[in-house]
Parts: sequence; structure tokens; C-alpha cells
Amino acid sequence: MATLNQRRPQNVLGDVYVDKTCIDCDTCRWMAPNVFHRADEQSAVYHQPTNETERLAAMQALLSCPTASVEDNPNDIDKLEKLITTAKYPSFSRGFELLCAETLNQGLDYLAQGGIDVVLLDLMLPDSRGMETLRRLFRTCGDNASL
Repeated sequence: MATLNQRRPQNVLGDVYVDKTCIDCDTCRWMAPNVFHRADEQSAVYHQPTNETERLAAMQALLSCPTASVEDNPNDIDKLEKLITTAKYPSFSRGFELLCAETLNQGLDYLAQGGIDVVLLDLMLPDSRGMETLRRLFRTCGDNASL
């Protein structure tokens, strides 16, 4: 999850930003070139989204960023569902059900019930932090987890 205290100074002011953990993978610049650019060997926001199309592209880019994560806030589930259903990739339009777990334990309970194909994991949950979150997930799912 991007953190405000690590926000890069190369970002323009606004609520969308890149922090110093950026690995310069080019994902955000490829997905939302009207919002992100390269500045000093990392990505940065040069234009805050001003309409729904730009905001959606920026949110899809943030969701795809390998060093960020999806919020564990249940209010964001509607935003996530919209991001996935409006994605340009045909496999996303086949139908799905989103489940939102506010804690790792709740997410592990969902996994134990079966029928989960993909997990979007926030490494900073109320009951688990960092790589321990990932280790606990793999202990439950084995090597079959699709993250």
C-alpha cells in the first residue's frame, strides 16, 4: 500500500500519487499514460485525474502495481468491482463474484469454504502485517494460490 509519508515529491498535488517504493516497472505509465510519467527513474503523477475515464485508468493502474495493494476497506469493494468489470481484458467479462474480507482470518475462512479462484491481497491487514500475511495464505492454500 502506498504511504503518504513516502510520497515522491515529483508527484503533482492531489489524492493520486506514487510513493518511494516504486520499482519503475512501467505498469502505471502503460495503463494510464495521461496520469503517470517517469521522473528521476521512478513513476510519478504529472496530471491528477479530472474525469471518470482518467480516474478509472489511474485506479486500474494502481490495482496492477506490483508494489501496492488493494485496500482492506470494505467500502472500496464497489470501486474494485467496477475496475474489474470495465477492464479491457475479455476474461474479466465472463462473470465473477467479489468477496471482501476485512481481516486475514476472515479471508482464510472464505478460502476454507472453497470456490475461490484468485486472491487480491493487502499485506497490511488489521490482524496480519507484511510477508507473514503471505506466508499464512500459502499455508492455507498451498502452492495453488493465484495472487
